[in-house]
Amino acid sequence: MAALLAACAAPTPTHHRTNWFLLDANRADRILTTAADYGSRGNWEIHRADIARVVNEKCAEWGYNDGASALGDVESTCIGKTFGRRCTRTRLSIKYQCIKKP
Repeated sequence: MAALLAACAAPTPTHHRTNWFLLDANRADRILTTAADYGSRGNWEIHRADIARVVNEKCAEWGYNDGASALGDVESTCIGKTFGRRCTRTRLSIKYQCIKKP
């Protein structure tokens, strides 16, 4: 009986950590766009510390050592589709602005 119940149980979802990268940077406006691409399998976790590392590194390179502030929410865009038009790859992106305290 236990084997039968185990066979019917839903599989445990696999959690994947997203790899954030700098997608776009506008030094004049101090605006950075970070992004992460992922496939359709498993559950993807957003770790804000990973994003902060990418953003803070670029802001510091430009002379803004006080971090950055998010501009809006996470945007999701389909970047890969099957012939049946089902999304197979998604890009998450978040815009930030570098901060310089007075």
